[in-house]
Amino acid sequence: MFRRFIQILTAAVIILTALTVRTSAQQKAQLMVLNAGIEMKLEPSENSEPLKIDNVVQYFVREGIYDISREINVSETEKWYGVLFGDEEQSVEVYINAVNVELLDMEFEKKMKDEAFPEDYVILLRKLHKLHPSWVFSAFHTNIKWDTMVEKESVLRKNLVSGSNVNLRSTQEGAYDPVTGQFIPLDGNSWYQANSETIAYYMDPRNFLNETNILMFLHLAFNSSEGEALVQQVLNNTFMSGKDPIDKINYSQIFYDAGENAGASPIYLATLAKQESGVNGSSATSGAAFTYNGKTYSGLYNFFNIGASSGTDNWKKGLIFANGGEDGSATTYERPWTSPVKAIRGGALWIVKGYINKGQDTMYLQKFNCTSYSTYSHQYMTNVMAAYSQSRIMYNTYKNNAALDLDLNFRIPVYLEMPEETALPTSITYPPSPNDPDPSEVYTGDMIVDLDLSNNDGYLSGFQLSMTYEEFKNKIRLINSAATARIEAGGREITDETLLSSGQILNYTTEEGTSTYTIVIRGDLDGDGRINTRDYVIYRKVLLGVSEIKGAYLKAALLDGESKPTTRSFIIMRKHLLDISHITQ
Repeated sequence: MFRRFIQILTAAVIILTALTVRTSAQQKAQLMVLNAGIEMKLEPSENSEPLKIDNVVQYFVREGIYDISREINVSETEKWYGVLFGDEEQSVEVYINAVNVELLDMEFEKKMKDEAFPEDYVILLRKLHKLHPSWVFSAFHTNIKWDTMVEKESVLRKNLVSGSNVNLRSTQEGAYDPVTGQFIPLDGNSWYQANSETIAYYMDPRNFLNETNILMFLHLAFNSSEGEALVQQVLNNTFMSGKDPIDKINYSQIFYDAGENAGASPIYLATLAKQESGVNGSSATSGAAFTYNGKTYSGLYNFFNIGASSGTDNWKKGLIFANGGEDGSATTYERPWTSPVKAIRGGALWIVKGYINKGQDTMYLQKFNCTSYSTYSHQYMTNVMAAYSQSRIMYNTYKNNAALDLDLNFRIPVYLEMPEETALPTSITYPPSPNDPDPSEVYTGDMIVDLDLSNNDGYLSGFQLSMTYEEFKNKIRLINSAATARIEAGGREITDETLLSSGQILNYTTEEGTSTYTIVIRGDLDGDGRINTRDYVIYRKVLLGVSEIKGAYLKAALLDGESKPTTRSFIIMRKHLLDISHITQ
């Protein structure tokens, strides 16, 4: 009976998934495996035989979580743990040396369950908890679908990027001119619309659940432990490192007092001012005279660029806000801001009332508003990297002052239907120019180049999945009218409606002669031109050593650049069948 149970488990085990691993929700003592390649021993000894299923050695999953069934002290210096491999009805006890594991903090694991963090969040937060046990992580479940949030944040002018990396820029209408081939500045001369991939990367909380960037999720309420010395660290080597020019008060004291008065983190306020005003200050912090709508103003300050909406001379708009409007009639937030003290104090009140008290109480939420208040709008800044940049400044401040182990609270958004991962784009696709020729009419005459195929020692891959023989021949006529193509299977030409599939032979004839290739459709292991469960079963049998594949079928199984079938490619095929991701031809 147990033999039959092991056979049932085989498919799950061979691809090294954690299907048999207990979830961290259970309040049993648990361990996490630290390393890869650790055999499941049948006895608590390095000399013990490993567990084998159908003669295949079984390994613990790296970073897999397992319930501890027993603890065995082999000697004063050697300890082993037993874990149950299987399910609650039938299982086998296997052993792992304590040097290869880390015991989990079960109180923390329960907290993660109660917060309903996804597992890919928990893996990262677990590492942070080990570094800083005093930190508290809370999940903010947005109930917003990920794709919806990306779409709303990709609206023109909402997220901008600066710098020379054009791969981060958008080519959407209004952001790029296909006639001139130039990107359109949307704020000043150097800020451009960020593309959706860039926005998604900086919006994905999982990319920043590390010690350096986690502070973008820090709750921004006033914390008395953030004394003036910490604030001073933010301000060092900036124009705010000493006293202000009017009241002759240390800027560090101004920010601390403003934070205490408003109920906001003084470290955050100093960080925000540093990012908005720059290390050398700006026109908004100099108090110098300027002209707006034909009227001259002077002696006004705005350290947070409040009211400085995007556009030409936006800093002037911010100083008009600081004045209380063009006529100076608005007096809320202690306006007019005629000194740095008034500007910082009044600005702090504005930020707390306008953002922190409305639920946008982290730097992340002020940049990407996924709260219920004015969702997708009411965002403090347009710089898509703002929260990322601010978090690094705050991290260095805490680190340099040995303050990382303060009791810090983090509020981390979780979206619905999130992708497996996000990444910054490494290339860009430009929209066609009206002056460009129709790309469908431009060919080199080389079949491999024009169809973007790959030739690997006569094995030809890169064909469009589910392409029929007739469609392929039509492509050849467009590419090179003087060329002919004949595809055979079993020595006979296939019919027009037959799909191109692994193992077929292509004879391609041009004026230079005939070249013969073997077709490879990646993922098609049975030669029917499709990727389905039959291919999945074949791959599983190959991994189990039951079957063997050669030639084009072997090439079709190598989905991750490897030289032989692996569990990585098997997982890629499974994701394709589940419509999670798709095999690239």
